[in-house]
Parts: sequence; structure tokens; C-alpha cells
Amino acid sequence: MKSLILILSALVLCSCGSTSSTTSACSGNSWTQTSAADAKSLNDSSGSGSTNYDRLAQTFRISSAAATVNLSSAALILSRTGSFTASTYTATVEIQADAAGNSETQPSGTALASASIDPATQIAGNTEQTVTFTFTAPVTLTTATTYWLIFRADYPVSATNFLKWSAYSGQSNYRSGQGYYRLSNIGTSFLNTNFGAALDFAFTLRGC
Repeated sequence: MKSLILILSALVLCSCGSTSSTTSACSGNSWTQTSAADAKSLNDSSGSGSTNYDRLAQTFRISSAAATVNLSSAALILSRTGSFTASTYTATVEIQADAAGNSETQPSGTALASASIDPATQIAGNTEQTVTFTFTAPVTLTTATTYWLIFRADYPVSATNFLKWSAYSGQSNYRSGQGYYRLSNIGTSFLNTNFGAALDFAFTLRGC
């Protein structure tokens, strides 16, 4: 079986609960980056307009002996501030190719795979937890190629009810990508000016 292997310098693993969106036949190996040192909010108006992010993203490259791998799920360390009504909103993860190959300029805008959860029932309040987004079918990715892991949600911008994606900032631990955001009041471009090159979101990729 092809194995998906990404390597990171050691971090302390977070003791978290887990919730899954669906099931998949493809499991295999995994790579993990987890940390609770920082967090960025999605659709949060409690701060200034410059921090009202309507998309959060992490670029990544898969390192494997095989030419391609089949990615079956992506797990994010998330938490929730406030509350949502069940069966009203969705939180979604997408995998997109890079628009210019490996330059990390922008994502392509086309989802290669996506999965959604109900944030009211599958994110248990303001406690960091591992939330797994399992794709309906594994998506084939090419090794040593840049991809974008994009997190979005369709609940309205709020100062009291929003989701947070945990991150590690202060030094660049994951050397095959970095964290990005999109501002709701600027347009469709992803930026990292507010983050710098030293922020990586906490995520796990699983595939075979």
C-alpha cells in the first residue's frame, strides 16, 4: 500500500476529543502537526476589520516514496466560541491545487475534495478538539506538489459565535507550507501578512 508520510520536528501532542463527518474505506498512514499555542478565528467581528477572516488555509506538500497518494481525510484542531442552532450552518474543509503549481501564490479556486460538518453538534464548545473531515471518496494527490487545505463556514459574521482553528506561531516548524487567511472585506486573495511565515495551522492528513 502506498503510504502518506510528512515529517515535522517534534511537537507536544494535544490530548483532544475526536469527531468525524463520515467514514471511508481508505485509512493508511498519517502525518500530524498539533499544537495549542495559538488560534485564529473564522467570521469573527469581535476584533478589528483587519482580523475578520472568512477563510483560513494551510498550504502543504506530501512527501512519499510513491508518485501519488490517495488522501482520505483531513483533521483540524478546532474550538467554538458561543453556540449555533443545530442543522443550520456547516463548516467545510476543501483541498485545492495551487494556482501556479508550487509557488503558493493562490489556491486554484476549484475543490478537489471537500467535506462538511455541523458546528453545533460536532464541535463541543470552547475546548480544543480534533475534528475529522472525511471525504466521500479519496482524492489522488501528487507528491512534492503544493496544495491548499482551506477551512470555511457559512454562519454569519459575529462577535459572539464563531469557530477557531488552532495554530502554532513563533517559528516555522512545518517547512512544506504555511498558514494563510482571506479577509471578508477585501476580496478573494489569500494573504499571510498578519501571520508572517512563522504560523502553521494544526492539522492531520490521512491517506494511503
